[in-house]
Amino acid sequence: MERTNNMEESRSGGRGARRRVAAVALVGVFVLLLTGCFGDGTYGVGYGPGQLRPGATYSTAGGQGCHWVEWVWDNIPYVALVRAWDERTSAAERQIHTISAGLSGAFSSDGCGIWEPVTPRTPPFSPPTAGKPAGMWRVPTDMAHGTWSAPGGSGCYWARLENFQEPYGNNVISQHRGGGRQTIHVGRSVHGFESTGYGTWHKIG
Repeated sequence: MERTNNMEESRSGGRGARRRVAAVALVGVFVLLLTGCFGDGTYGVGYGPGQLRPGATYSTAGGQGCHWVEWVWDNIPYVALVRAWDERTSAAERQIHTISAGLSGAFSSDGCGIWEPVTPRTPPFSPPTAGKPAGMWRVPTDMAHGTWSAPGGSGCYWARLENFQEPYGNNVISQHRGGGRQTIHVGRSVHGFESTGYGTWHKIG
């Protein structure tokens, strides 16, 4: 009799856990529908309810151990391939990503906080000429054209970007890895900038 009661409790607990997961997923769908924002989880890419719109750009403040992946379907049905990914394991850093258009797939995010839609009408994340800490920035909306300098540090990387689609780094105009003070020019062909480990960038010209 005791064993039967334990089995019933186990089944009841399993059903309760499934209900809680379903409720959280439902809340996530409503938030995405109402605001265009979404948090951790895996989302389909498309135009249906609760899906992420292809071609749309999203931004998040990042977080400790932030990890995201964009998936596309292979020619073999239900086989997912990684199209783009990024992982942050140090300080919280802003992430910006554009969902690929014309490809059916999904987007997964873990530890990155809330992603928000970005449009041409989205105001600057910070004044364009203000110092820029590690992360990703829109040029010239968030980061002005001109010459910028940073003090350097450990685990350093910066890249001037053509866009935020990140198909295996094909959006990179130029990049650099290594410590030491850096001085770069952000020209008219640059539409995004990414850095980590160099400290705060300051506009000097």
